[in-house]
Amino acid sequence: MSKRALCLVVLLAASGAAAQSYEEDDGGATSATGVEVPEQAVSQAQPQGLPAVEPLPAALPTRTLPRRVEPRLPPFGLALDGGFPDFAGLSLVWRPIWLLRLHGGALFNGVGPGVRGGITVIPFNFPITPTLTAEYGYYFGGDASFITDSLPLSQTEGAIAEALGNLQYHFANLQLGVEAGVPGRFVIYLRAGLSYVDTTLYGSGALVEEQSGDPNLSVEDFRIRGTIPSVKLGLLFYFG
Repeated sequence: MSKRALCLVVLLAASGAAAQSYEEDDGGATSATGVEVPEQAVSQAQPQGLPAVEPLPAALPTRTLPRRVEPRLPPFGLALDGGFPDFAGLSLVWRPIWLLRLHGGALFNGVGPGVRGGITVIPFNFPITPTLTAEYGYYFGGDASFITDSLPLSQTEGAIAEALGNLQYHFANLQLGVEAGVPGRFVIYLRAGLSYVDTTLYGSGALVEEQSGDPNLSVEDFRIRGTIPSVKLGLLFYFG
């Protein structure tokens, strides 16, 4: 073998060993210049000509809208009204929510005192609004015998006066109304509807027995019950 052929064999063997060493190298990617590049750097590399993409934050900030605050209404009030069958009334009012109003107080009909309680529904919190009211009241016994002074009575005057000497009655109202004013300060209200009245004329049975002249006749006192129209006008002031 000539020297030239021997040199060619040695060069081929060296080239094969270098290629095998390059394939078995597991240290990462290698650049064209032979400089090793870490795998993390290769994965994060961006294509040429495109801007870098920044990662999104974990949570975007949110904006909380302000809550609508309803105007505060005074919870208490004082009402003064007059009508029939209530006559004159003075009530303390409590308004737990703007939709409802509770009231209770004293009454006077010119004969004796009474008490009354009720509830009013106010569907709108406006300067002018309709209302629905339900009430119950009771008048204690009072002397109404003065009514007979203006009646043309003769023999029965004393008995009728005795029957009217203890006048008392129960009543219940259901009324529709309208009120106008400033809801948080004062309102004027007008109501009308129906009232159920229940009263007993104590002594009226004895009056009939006396007029009949029959000692064997026994008559119970008259009880009057019925539904009648009712009306009321009042003024309410709020405080608290």
